[in-house]
Amino acid sequence: MSIIKKAPAYVLYKMGKLLDQNTATLDPLGLDQYFVSGSFSEAAMATDSAPILALVARVVVPIRVTIIDNLDEVEAMAAARDLNMFASAVTRFGVSLHQLPHLEELLLLLAEKTCEVPTDTVFGYGTRNPKGQRQRSFTKSEEESLFIDSFSSGMNGLMVTLAGLEMIQDMNITHPRFVQIVREASQYLRTMEEAILAVRQKITPEFFTNRMRPFFDPKVLQGNTYFAAGGAQMPVTMIDLLLWGVEDGDRAYVGYRNENVRYLPRSYRSKVETIMTKPSILRSVAGQLDAGVMEKSPDAVKEALIALREFADQMIRFRGPHLGIAKANMRMRTEGSVGSGGYTVSILEYLIKATKHFKVSMAC
Repeated sequence: MSIIKKAPAYVLYKMGKLLDQNTATLDPLGLDQYFVSGSFSEAAMATDSAPILALVARVVVPIRVTIIDNLDEVEAMAAARDLNMFASAVTRFGVSLHQLPHLEELLLLLAEKTCEVPTDTVFGYGTRNPKGQRQRSFTKSEEESLFIDSFSSGMNGLMVTLAGLEMIQDMNITHPRFVQIVREASQYLRTMEEAILAVRQKITPEFFTNRMRPFFDPKVLQGNTYFAAGGAQMPVTMIDLLLWGVEDGDRAYVGYRNENVRYLPRSYRSKVETIMTKPSILRSVAGQLDAGVMEKSPDAVKEALIALREFADQMIRFRGPHLGIAKANMRMRTEGSVGSGGYTVSILEYLIKATKHFKVSMAC
């Protein structure tokens, strides 16, 4: 029986999941037909921009600002999901959104309603994306469908992991449930690992780089650059923050963390603010060890440290395949290229190195 899912820390994540599921059922702009019929993906995959620009003129331009004004927050999330598919498709051809002022205006208005960035995120492309026939897809391929579904399946486990780490952030390591919470968090993290391994097994670097990656270029809206949806935007960065990242001042890491946090939904950003007010698990455990907790309860402390080392191992195993996929994809591209999140693979190497340091620090 799950301890974490019954805890108050999990409630906000569960509410976010229900919101995303509700968003996936909605079609506030009446665009289902273009995704279901394949006419959107046909235009998006064309050899030149003419078909997608014609579709934008026929489908997007007639959408009045008053329609956006009348949407509630959840409907606005669904509308942003769909219009960003069109924005990504035109960006693939190097068409600036500045050249499509009405589409740009709609995205900016939707951002005001959702309190989120005015571009696609892993939540819009992944967890808020309908399943089955209604799925929003650029290529309408099995590979992309698996890629999209991997975000949703990964998030299901990640929410429990995050809630569990929040519970132990300032918990005494001798607490009778400390070890059980850490091990349950590790168990759910494994579902993230399984999701990324499935992507690695089914989607080749050639397919991703040549067919999918062109849809994940940065967008410029009202003079501001926004990166595309990608794995870096999943709140895995919150795991790093909880484990060791609160106090980490490395410039590249802090930039990476802050950049990706701004793409999170409002509820997750609120969680980050709370996490930042407390010491990381690394600092909390170190303080307790310095205070002599080992001498008072040696068996409980050793078991807790073992559980934390095992969790760190799980995190390293998760990041390993991610790093492998990133390196394989980068080999297909020109030197100096960055991922969809705007960073090179060196940031993944830093995150793994910091997690290994966390593990060493948990030695008995």
